[in-house]
Amino acid sequence: MYRDGANYKQYSEVILSNKNEIPIEEIRKKISLSLNDGEYFIPEDWNLPKLHLFEFDVEIDHEFHEFLDVKEINLMPDYDKDINDLTKII
Repeated sequence: MYRDGANYKQYSEVILSNKNEIPIEEIRKKISLSLNDGEYFIPEDWNLPKLHLFEFDVEIDHEFHEFLDVKEINLMPDYDKDINDLTKII
């Protein structure tokens, strides 16, 4: 989720493959340990897309996005990365 300087929230999700079948708790733990203040991250640092859907105001906005959760689903990936690629970066 991205919360801009005016407190407008923008939600999105990324569906990644998990070819190595890394357990969800291991993924969640690695992500949690890599977050700033336990909940924030900069998507570019993780090779993930930004959620700046509204015009970016450099005076009040910031780059930090909030991590909400990771879960297992049975859908086709919509992003060209595997969860293993992400966990290697973070």
